[in-house]
Order: sequence, then structure tokens, then C-alpha cells
Amino acid sequence: MQRHVPSQFRTTPPNRQTPAFLAWIAVFAGLAAGFAFSGCATQQPASRETVSARLPAPGSTVRVVAATTLIEGAPFDLAIDGLAPGSTVRVHGRRTMQKWQQDSAGRWQQRPVIMHAWADLRANTAGRIDLSTATPSAGTWREPGAEALWWAGYPEGAGELAPAAAQFAGLPAPEPGVLDVTVTNTGGILARSLVRLAAPTGVTTQRVSQPGLAGVFAAPQNARGLPVIVLLHGSEGGKLASASGDAARFAAEGYAVLAITYFSWPWEAIPGTPNAHVNIAVETLERARTWLAGRPEADVNRFGVFGVSKGAEFAALAAATYPWIDAVVPCVGSDVVWEGYGVEPRPTPPPSSWSWRGEPVPAISLYPYAEVDPRWNTNAGRYDRSRADASPEERAAARIPIERSQASFLFIGGGRDEVWSSGVMSAAMQATLDASGQGQRGQTLIFERASHQICGSGLFPARLYATQANHPWSPDLDETGRATVAAWIATKAFFARTLQQSPSE
Repeated sequence: MQRHVPSQFRTTPPNRQTPAFLAWIAVFAGLAAGFAFSGCATQQPASRETVSARLPAPGSTVRVVAATTLIEGAPFDLAIDGLAPGSTVRVHGRRTMQKWQQDSAGRWQQRPVIMHAWADLRANTAGRIDLSTATPSAGTWREPGAEALWWAGYPEGAGELAPAAAQFAGLPAPEPGVLDVTVTNTGGILARSLVRLAAPTGVTTQRVSQPGLAGVFAAPQNARGLPVIVLLHGSEGGKLASASGDAARFAAEGYAVLAITYFSWPWEAIPGTPNAHVNIAVETLERARTWLAGRPEADVNRFGVFGVSKGAEFAALAAATYPWIDAVVPCVGSDVVWEGYGVEPRPTPPPSSWSWRGEPVPAISLYPYAEVDPRWNTNAGRYDRSRADASPEERAAARIPIERSQASFLFIGGGRDEVWSSGVMSAAMQATLDASGQGQRGQTLIFERASHQICGSGLFPARLYATQANHPWSPDLDETGRATVAAWIATKAFFARTLQQSPSE
């Protein structure tokens, strides 16, 4: 089945010429991503009689058409068959997630939360509902897409679930890592199916730990000479569990993948990684290439980089430095180098995030982070104000000279990014390529109302940590969920085009 990036997102096609942890939200998003597919039950299992009373009646012709196992990163398709033509049913997706929350003493703990997505959908003349094309008439998501069953849920007890919750009273919580798909109407449950989320199969992973280079390597079993992708995490810092999962997800697409933990917070205790994001050596990418060149699975002559947030800043800077980088996806990235962080008290002058040949790369200094500041509405406003108040010389010195790169780019940004203005900065990098006559090497994917959290596999619940606000600057969580799906689809297509296809294809 062919899958498309939704048309409502603004894109520029490739041939068009034209200190405080980067705010706590970035840290919590990173923590959440590390536990995206774990969880435990929050209710006592219902009795066998209670459960059986709510199962579909014997002889029901309605069925859920979907694979019983979903490999993370693979397309997810789901349909409902056997309905009366033109009838409307309610389709539910329930899953148990682990959420970091503070207890009464202020201690952070993980607690299980049931996330429940639902939508009213109408069967076609053949009595079928295909979630990839069906538009809900009501529910927790607005546009077609089966992945919404994973990302569009609200925490159990939320008011948005009131129309859909009654039929699930007394049922057990879904098992960790399982999506409980249920089809109901006013008469009860018509069909039910469980989809288990699984890590990619046929992929091997291993720790990498040597001077100046740490992380996780992954590749398909017995692979030889595959294109390379290096993964660069964001300001949440490197986590070995996240690195392993992300590396395996990309490797399953046919790549030799190295997820570098180039910086980590002290509590992660990753040997060989600095615990402050200060003067991180751009040469880390050179060390990665040297290490990968010794792996039979890898062909370093086809070299891609995928970076998220601060990792996207790193990716753009590395691409402007090394001509052997062929393809880059800076996801919610930056067009300039910013001040480093993680050293307290803050040094004077403020440090840079990166270094090159032992010298700090010029950076824009930031106003200190504060939980509430009347000068801006979000942390992105702090960055914007810091840039605006910097001298012209400081801004010019900090600009990443993207036009020097030989790589192809897919710039992905959120138009209502609350951490920093990735939509504006992604567009600025494309504009730089356009102005230098190299616009054909760039493609932009700007999600106008989406947040910073759009660089995953498209399955993480957009509302597990965030709640919808109605300010003009507030992200639209429905668009954020759909954007994550679209960004992952576009990323896979971009790397397939730039790294896997021969020039004649």
C-alpha cells in the first residue's frame, strides 16, 4: 500500500529553487520516548464472566483486519470488515503506558496510565472501514490514519473519553506493549483484536565504547556493504536503551546504523560520554566514520546522518564540515550554533555547544532559562529573543554554513515548536541553499501547528505528557501526532532515495 505525507502539511519539493536542559519539556519528552513501549496493568483483571459478557457475540461477522504483531517503524494498517453498508461504529485503541510523575513528596516515579483513543467511523458500501482513508465524524483524532489508534489517546478519566468509556468499565487494562483494538456500537462489542508491538527481528545490536566514541551499532544479520546512518540524539542526552531501539528501527530499513551517545546526563552513567553539552567535538563524526569503515556491514561511501533537536544542530554543522556526508535529516533543528549547557555555575563567557580542532565553534549566547518569564511565552521565545538581541557579528559567526555541504537534506520542523523555532530555522536552511543556487539539494517539511516532539516512529501518545492549550502559540496535539507519522514516512523515503538508489534509478 502506498503511503503519502498528508497534503495539509507545507512542503518544499527537492527540485524547488526557492542551560536548563533546553526547558524541562525536552527532558520529559526524552524520558517518555525511552519508555514508549513499556507499561504495566493499572487495574485488577476482571472476572472471566465480566470479560466474556463484553466479548463479541458468537457468530458475529464483524472482524478487525490487522497484523497481530507490529514491528516498530513498520507501516501500520487496519480495517474493519463485515459491517452493514453505511453503518457507523466506534473504533477504540487502548494501551498501557508508563508515565513519569511526581508523588506527594516531589519524587519522580513511573506510574501506569491507560491511553484510550476512539473515533466514530462509517462503513463504505462494501461494509468495510479502512482507517488509512476513513475520516472520523467524532473522536480523539480528526484525519485518516490507523496509527492514530496508538498516538491519539487520552489518559483514562479524561473528559474527552466520556462518550466512549462506559463500555470498558470493569475490563482489564491492556498488557504492556499491546494495543487493544475494539469495535463497538450501542449494542456492545462487535469485534476485538490485540496488536503486540515488537522490536525489529533479524537485526543485531552491540555496544560501542572506545575513546571519543560511544553508543550502539545495529545492522541486519549477515549484512554486507549497507549504506550508513549515524543517529544523533537531542538535549535529553544519550540513553543506551533509546539508542539501541532507535538503531534497530533504522537498521530494519536496510542500513548499518550507529546511534552515538555524544553527551549524557550523569545519572545515565554511560562510560566515555561527557556529562555537559559543552565543546562537543565535531570530529566525533569523523571517529564514527573511521569505526564504521572497519565493519563489513557498512559502506561508508554512502553516509547519512539523522539528528533530533540539538542532534540536528550537530548534524547540520557536521554536514557543513565534511564533504563525505551524503544525506542529512535535521529533525526540528537549527540554522545556527547555540550556547552549550550543563555546567553550573554558568561560565563567563558562556561556552559553545561544539568545538572544531580544539577551538569552540562561535555560538549565540542565551538568556538564562526561567520557568516563567514575561518576555516570552515559551522556551522558543527565549531562543528567538536571544538571537534578536545578539550583535550582527555574533549572529553571522554562529550561522551554520549549510551551503558548503555536499549533502542532500530533508529539513523537518514544527511551526509551533515550544522548545525552539525549528520551523523557522528549517526554512532558513532551505532558503540558504536556495540563495546559493543549490535549492535542489534541499527538501523542507514544515508542520505548521505541530510541536517539537515529531521525530519518532509515529506511535508515541501525543497527550501522555502534553495537554491541549488554546493560545495562538500552542501546538496542536492532533497535528503533532499526525506529523510524527508523516515525518517518519518522509525520512524513510528520503534515505531510500539518497542512499539506497543508484544514480540510474
